[in-house]
Amino acid sequence: MPYKNKEDRRANSKKYYKANKKKILAYHQTIKEKKAATSKAWKEARMDGLYTVYLIVPENYVGMTTCLYQRLSDHKSKNNRDVSDVYIIGKYKTKAEAREVENKYHKMGYDGAYGYNGRCKNTIAGVDFTESLNNLNNLL
Repeated sequence: MPYKNKEDRRANSKKYYKANKKKILAYHQTIKEKKAATSKAWKEARMDGLYTVYLIVPENYVGMTTCLYQRLSDHKSKNNRDVSDVYIIGKYKTKAEAREVENKYHKMGYDGAYGYNGRCKNTIAGVDFTESLNNLNNLL
């Protein structure tokens, strides 16, 4: 139905909303629940059941998670971290194993939420990264 002007359209929309308020609210609630269920299923599908220890190279940051995709998304959106170059150090069955490896990196000077938060004396740009990882893996 074509309207003569904007005021007619607004008046008709308000009238329709008043008459169908319960239906409209129920419809929007259903959509909200479907989105939440889909989001939860999507996140769970990304998890592999293992604890992943990772290094964000530009930030000199080592962390641990069970859902790497979600964690990197959080780093990028909440902390404004540069997640353009990420290296997976390892995947572990238990949280204790993963936390132990993460803590060893923190003691070496890498940043992290649960460990030593000072900067490395030798940043990644000045050190052969693969060599330092091999040295750490030999210690484990």
